[in-house]
Amino acid sequence: MTQKKWIALLVGSMVMLVVAYGLGFRWNFTHSVPTGLWRLEDGAIQRGDYVQVSPNDLPWYRFGVEREYYRDEAPLLKKVVALEGDVVSLDASQHSVTVDGIHVSLSEWRSRDIAGRVMPSPSFPIRLKPGEAWLASENERGYDSRYFGPVPTRLLRRARLIFKL
Repeated sequence: MTQKKWIALLVGSMVMLVVAYGLGFRWNFTHSVPTGLWRLEDGAIQRGDYVQVSPNDLPWYRFGVEREYYRDEAPLLKKVVALEGDVVSLDASQHSVTVDGIHVSLSEWRSRDIAGRVMPSPSFPIRLKPGEAWLASENERGYDSRYFGPVPTRLLRRARLIFKL
């Protein structure tokens, strides 16, 4: 293949990626939710939805960047397990999260991260206020609301898995 054809292929690929990103397509390679191709969607957030958390300057987000759980400006994909009015607690016997008394899978709270550093924790129980969501990972070592607490729903956008890797 000639150099001009390689350049044309590269430019064309870059244009396609920019267009796909603008249409809401995102690749997820982390293990907080299933890996694969996702598409962001508009609409009301409901329990059970997967969502993208927009990068911002909230203290818990900066904490994750400083600890290198993710890179700066990285959008996070998580699952919504509780919304307004739900009571989130920490089951003392299992050290795991419950929502309205029901155990959340893969939600064991750990006092230290994989590097041995002390993990933060909100004060439980927490009744979610209007405009708040509780986010969970589908990875027991994920960084989610069990460490940083509720997240404003205005920072969330629904995400749908298109293709699983």
